[in-house]
Amino acid sequence: FNKPVSGFIEKVIEKINQFGKYVVSIDINSGVDSDSGQLMGPHVRSDLTLALACWKQSHFIHPSAGVMKETRLIDIGIPEKALAKQNICVHQCEEEDIKSYFKKRDPNSHKGNYGHVLVLAGSRGKGGSAGLAALAVLRSGAGLCTLALPDSCQKAFEVHPMEVMTVPLPETTNGTLALGAKELILELLKDKSAMAIGPGITTDPETVALIGELLPLIRCPLVIDADALNAISKHKNWLKELKTEAVLTPHPKEISRLIGVSTQEIQRNRIATTSKFCTDHSVTLVLKGSPSLIGLTNGTVVINSTGNAGMATAGSGDVLTGIIAGLTAQGLSSQEASIAGTYMHGLAGDLFTENASETTLIAGDLLRCLPESLRRILP
Repeated sequence: FNKPVSGFIEKVIEKINQFGKYVVSIDINSGVDSDSGQLMGPHVRSDLTLALACWKQSHFIHPSAGVMKETRLIDIGIPEKALAKQNICVHQCEEEDIKSYFKKRDPNSHKGNYGHVLVLAGSRGKGGSAGLAALAVLRSGAGLCTLALPDSCQKAFEVHPMEVMTVPLPETTNGTLALGAKELILELLKDKSAMAIGPGITTDPETVALIGELLPLIRCPLVIDADALNAISKHKNWLKELKTEAVLTPHPKEISRLIGVSTQEIQRNRIATTSKFCTDHSVTLVLKGSPSLIGLTNGTVVINSTGNAGMATAGSGDVLTGIIAGLTAQGLSSQEASIAGTYMHGLAGDLFTENASETTLIAGDLLRCLPESLRRILP
């Protein structure tokens, strides 16, 4: 169907849903838009949906994915060559693909071989964001992490986490990063393999001005999150001034501010929104949600297959930012790091729920489950 049903067909769908019998849908449930994943009025709720030949976007995108309890892919004999000619630009993330990004560590190596990440994060009252991102950098395998944050916040990080190096920076009267920190940050960047910027920095006007002066001068791979995205949303031309590979990791409200479209419209067109943003701005985009989408600079969109509702919790995005930055520092491309990092992040959440409720998951649990998540992927 390409529009909401009515009349006799609507009554049939209502009866199917009311009978309480085991329901099997073929390819796409009636009443579901196959591309957007939206529900077009009355729709069939299935126990099993058999996808013919290829997965469709609606098998993964909510709300349609929520009306299919189980999905299975059925081979109907279409030749691989025929499928290849379709130039499909939306793919599901496969674990085997991610495994190909990694090589076994050389026994004769040292921490310098695995990259050094600079995390620019935190403000008074939001130091936790900085700590989560920095620890995720190290948990993802990076050799070194330096956390640069406002002076008053830095004192709390002198002892914990012990593995993270810290640098105090000039701050505003509000306890946020001051414009006077610019030269210190540029000095810190000189030997860095990657940078993460944004968690907990606030949108204090002076901090926003600092972000604007830094962005065109950064040359190492960059992960932009949280309030750094909000700063860019007020100065959209800053995206054109980026001189390095950049990954943006917005949730729907953050990308709404970036492109000036309502979150409702974005949620109705998540894949198209992601693809267009990446081609328009030549960046990699991780649009967080259920599921998270990774948009590549050529317009291809990868649908992440891990994660659960328990990950809708404060600090979860800070952990993701750190993971992607840490993987980039180890030599993965920004696109590979985004795909692998999002998958590992979601897998950590899934591992937690094997022994506990989604409801109790907090961001620190993702850090604790990350080692097992990586163990399943790394050679």
